[in-house]
Amino acid sequence: MATGLFGAVAAFGAPVHPVRHPEMWLSGAKFVGVDGYALFGDPWEQWKTWLDWDPYHDARGLRHTPV
Repeated sequence: MATGLFGAVAAFGAPVHPVRHPEMWLSGAKFVGVDGYALFGDPWEQWKTWLDWDPYHDARGLRHTPV
C-alpha cells in the first residue's frame, strides 16, 4: 500500500443504495431546497444514469479513489 493512502474507507451518511431508495435522495434534495429531478434526473425514466452513479453498483470503480 502506498504511503498516505487508507487501506479502506467507508461513509454512510446517506443511503448507500440510491437505486433502491430514490425517494430518499429526492426528498433529501427537496429538504435542502434543491430540485432533485434536475440534479439526479428521474429515477424511473433515467434508470441507467442512476445505476451509473450508484456506489453500490460501482464499488470496484471507487477503488484507489484518493480521500
